[in-house]
Amino acid sequence: MMQGYRSVSTNPRIAVCFMLSGRFETLDLWKKWLKSGEGVVGFIHISNADSDEKQEIDQFASETNSQIVPSIPTTWGTTSLTRAECILYDAAFNHSLSIHHCWLVSEKTIPVVRISKLLEYS
Repeated sequence: MMQGYRSVSTNPRIAVCFMLSGRFETLDLWKKWLKSGEGVVGFIHISNADSDEKQEIDQFASETNSQIVPSIPTTWGTTSLTRAECILYDAAFNHSLSIHHCWLVSEKTIPVVRISKLLEYS
């Protein structure tokens, strides 16, 4: 299911591409991080999540103005992961010409660099 998208920045430069499978363990950290600055936009691929987890991710997407991309089933160690990554990258680079970098993260990854610092390198 695709969510409506509202950009958090008029010129996002970095796309955070969330490849989620199951419980989004670091959701609260990412929510706080994405709301802490401009210049970053989120894209979400969901696989292997139950209905409660999907509802939680839908809420996260709405609160952080992130976009849920059309998702495919994925299995560890198969080309399905590469196809899912391509869906994320296509969504990011088709979203805005100003996006210069994509950051692929999982449901267990945490943000450790402030957005302002990350933008200095982009």
